[in-house]
Amino acid sequence: GIGGGNNGGSGSDITINGGTVTANGGSYGAGIGGGTGGTGSNITISGGTVTANGDYDSSDDQYGGAGIGGGFGGSGSDITISGGSVTAAGGDYGAGIGGGQGSSGSNITISGGNVTAAGGDYGAGIGGGSGVSGSNITISGATVTATGGYGGAGIGGGYEGTCSDITISGGSVCAKGGVYDYCGYIYYGADIGGGVTYNNEYINGVPVTPTDGTAAVYLLEIENPTGADIRINNVNYPKSHTYYDTKNSKFVTENKIYVYLRRLTASPHKIIVGNTITSCYYDTANSKWIDASVTTADVEVTSSKVTVNYTNADTGKKSTEEYTFDKVTEDIVIIMKANGIQNVIDFVNNFTAASTDDIILTDAQMKAIEYVLKYDSSRAS
Repeated sequence: GIGGGNNGGSGSDITINGGTVTANGGSYGAGIGGGTGGTGSNITISGGTVTANGDYDSSDDQYGGAGIGGGFGGSGSDITISGGSVTAAGGDYGAGIGGGQGSSGSNITISGGNVTAAGGDYGAGIGGGSGVSGSNITISGATVTATGGYGGAGIGGGYEGTCSDITISGGSVCAKGGVYDYCGYIYYGADIGGGVTYNNEYINGVPVTPTDGTAAVYLLEIENPTGADIRINNVNYPKSHTYYDTKNSKFVTENKIYVYLRRLTASPHKIIVGNTITSCYYDTANSKWIDASVTTADVEVTSSKVTVNYTNADTGKKSTEEYTFDKVTEDIVIIMKANGIQNVIDFVNNFTAASTDDIILTDAQMKAIEYVLKYDSSRAS
C-alpha cells in the first residue's frame, strides 16, 4: 500500500490530489496509512480516483488494517477528503476509513467528492476498528456512503465500539450499520453510533444523533425520480446519490438523496425538487418528518402584503405568515392566470427563456404569488 511498513511503521503526511491510485495493504496493513501496528495520520485527498483496501492475515483471520488509516493495532486520525472519487474497504476487523483492528478512528473530515467506505468484518464504515470507538467525524459536503462490517456501525464504532461527536452539515450521507448474525438471531450496528455489543446477551448498536455543529440533525430521504435540481432552504444539494458497489465492482446511482437537517429552523424547511415545493419539520416525539405544507388557509391581500392564516391538517398547528405583495407580483399573477400557468417557477423559467431579461423574485414574492393563486378566490379559478 502507501505509508508505513511492517512492525509498527506509521504512515503520515500523505497527500493525493489527482490521478488514479490503487493501494492494497500487505498483511495486517492499511491500504493507505499504517503498516502492522502503525498509525495512519495527516492523510489528505483532494482529487483523483482512489481505491484503498486494507488487508488481514487469512491464517489468523483477525488482524486487519483500515482501507485508509491505521494498520492492525494502529489508529487512524487527521484524515481529510475534499474531492475526488474515493473507495475504501477495511480488512477484517478494520474500518473502511479510520482505525485498524482494535484501534480508534478520529478527526476524520469529508467536505467534497464521492466517498464509499466499507468496514471489514467487525469494523465501522467510517470510524473505529473492531472493539473501539469512532469520534470527531465531520461531513460538510460530498456524497458519502458508509457501511459497517459484521456488527459495526456505518459511521462510529466498530463491533463493541462506541461513538461520539459526529457532525453532518451538508451533502448526501447514507450510513448503514452492519448485520450481526448469531445462531440465526439478527443484531445490527447503528447506522450512526456504536456497534453491536455483548453483555450477557447481544445488544444492537446504540444510535447517536449527529449535529450540524450547533443543533441536532435528522435524516430526511428525498426522492428525485426525474433527476431535477434540488434546493433546500436556498442551498443547492446533489441530484442523486452515487456509491461504489464493492460486491459487484460498479458504481450505482440512486434517484434520491440522504440529507440531515435540524428539527426546525425559524420556519419549516423549504424543499424544492424541480418545480415542486414542499415544507417539513421533524417531530422528535414520534421520530418522523411531518409535511408542514399549508393544507387549509385564509388569504388576505393588500397592496403591500399577503397575510396567510393557516392550519396544518396533520398537526392542527395554526400559524400566520406575511409575504411581500406589490405591483410586480400583482402583474405576474395576472399574466400567469391569463396563460394558465400554475407554478411560479415555471413562469420564471418560461419568461427567461423567451426574453433577454431575467425575472428576479425574492422568496417572499414567490411565496405570495403561490398563495394568491392557490387560495385567494378573487384571483384563483
